[in-house]
Amino acid sequence: LVACWAGVIFWPQRSMHLLTDALETDLAGNWRGIYPHKNQTGAAMVLLVFVGLYYARVRSIPVGWIIALLAAVAPLQAADLTVEIFSEYMGKFITNIINTRLKNPEMSQIFSREMLTALPYARDVYEEIFYPLNLNFYKLIETGQKKGFVKKEINPAFLFISMTEGIWGLYELMECDTSLSRDCKKITQDPIQFKNQILSIYLTGVLK
Repeated sequence: LVACWAGVIFWPQRSMHLLTDALETDLAGNWRGIYPHKNQTGAAMVLLVFVGLYYARVRSIPVGWIIALLAAVAPLQAADLTVEIFSEYMGKFITNIINTRLKNPEMSQIFSREMLTALPYARDVYEEIFYPLNLNFYKLIETGQKKGFVKKEINPAFLFISMTEGIWGLYELMECDTSLSRDCKKITQDPIQFKNQILSIYLTGVLK
């Protein structure tokens, strides 16, 4: 994060896309930090927002929020949101949900049990850590709506809940080994196929 910001301030000729770039000269002036392309910078900053919020929770609130805010502002230095960039962000978002569930199955089980009793112990985690991350997702959807390529009737919160809970809930069903779960077992065993299925349903829809 420091290297990216320092590069823009002290070495802009190496930290921004230029007209002299061999490819994509239309990106001239867009910030890419220490990465070869602005889209890679954006993806890295999304992860650093998570890191900053987590640091604010477990160590230092001021330092954590500074990290999160600097990382959140960074992608705004890049080009305007397009359908392609939006789709890329959504793909990364879905991949993060899938990977989190695969690496931390016990966390999903704990939250599932908590929700059955109205979150008696995990409410603070939801409100202080998860909800600020949800707001970043809201902003992505709302920006797409302003640009005209996301339907205005889409509610960001409803989309977020249905998508995240759908992914985690599907993995829970897979562990039950029912006839229904076996019908789509091959897809859920391949994270890439799983991500593409979710993108097809939520972004392009099921109608031809």
